[in-house]
Amino acid sequence: MIDSRCGGADNEAPMEIKLAVVADAANLSREGKLNILGAFTSISAVEVPARHPEMQLVLNMEVSAAEAGTEKNMEIKLLGEDGENLGQVSGAFKMPKLQKPGRKMQLGLILPLHDTVFPKEGSYQIAVVVDGRTEVEIPLRLEIIPAVEEQQGDAN
Repeated sequence: MIDSRCGGADNEAPMEIKLAVVADAANLSREGKLNILGAFTSISAVEVPARHPEMQLVLNMEVSAAEAGTEKNMEIKLLGEDGENLGQVSGAFKMPKLQKPGRKMQLGLILPLHDTVFPKEGSYQIAVVVDGRTEVEIPLRLEIIPAVEEQQGDAN
């Protein structure tokens, strides 16, 4: 039996996600560098449900010649501890053409996630599904912290 993820030549293996993180911010430089600021695996909140106003899902993929120029369907799912789908976004994107034939290409994707709601404290996963196949799951944890009480009185 041949594993389809292990192609013979360098340009035959399918697309592979090499890096997947959730961060406060990210950008792609003109030179193609993926800059990531504030990668995290836990979120703190004072109450539930907790709403995170904005985070970036940052992916770095390796694209082979076999998939260059093809269209992919991607779903991003927020999964609860029991695997329940709590929300998702989806869309299609086209893989770019290879710039150097015979060599795999690195492709950086930055996907903003707005107003993500976490219904209770606990563990979550952000699943990245490409063409119906789960490529990666990124763990996230929501932790409840005590609210900071404002001090009353004079500051003499």
